[in-house]
Amino acid sequence: MASSMWIMITLIVVVSVICNTIVKLAKGPRRGKQHQALEADLAKLESDLDEALERIIVLEKIVTDGKHSLRREIDDLAS
Repeated sequence: MASSMWIMITLIVVVSVICNTIVKLAKGPRRGKQHQALEADLAKLESDLDEALERIIVLEKIVTDGKHSLRREIDDLAS
């Protein structure tokens, strides 16, 4: 009688391990998709940051440069 109890406990443990493995395998591809989505979001944020830095540099030039050089740059941009 005691040996059949240990057989049942072993069977339960084996089934639990198999089920856990199946669940992990099923969730695996989703994590890959989430990772790819996060990578895409990160790339967009880096691009947005680069654009914002370029705009800040232009604004700093406008604020700190004299009127003469500012007019020249505006004229250069217009032509």
